[in-house]
Amino acid sequence: MTAKGSLRPVARVGFVGLALAASACASAPAVGAVAEAPQWFKDATAEVAGEAYPKLCDVRRPVRSKKTAAEWAAIQAELKTAAAEVEAAQADGAREDPLAWAARERSLVEPPSGAHSAPTSPPVDR
Repeated sequence: MTAKGSLRPVARVGFVGLALAASACASAPAVGAVAEAPQWFKDATAEVAGEAYPKLCDVRRPVRSKKTAAEWAAIQAELKTAAAEVEAAQADGAREDPLAWAARERSLVEPPSGAHSAPTSPPVDR
């Protein structure tokens, strides 16, 4: 391959890049064009820029709780009592055997053995 043949693809890419750059410059609005734009365009530009929307931190939302202060105090007391029980159980080192726990939990969701029988043969596709 000659030196001329190896430059041909590079020159094509360069010309395409130059054409793209020229078209981008030609299609870009002039600096003063936005100032001379009609009002509807300025409004749309401001809206797209986010200037027409309020900031979320400025929007006040009322807290709507249906509980009274006494009810919240009772809930807080229950949580503190439960937390103290958990901390006391952890401090005593009283831990349940993981295998016993798993067996108990499985018994809650699995039917007793023999309650249903496994199919004797796989289903036949017809």
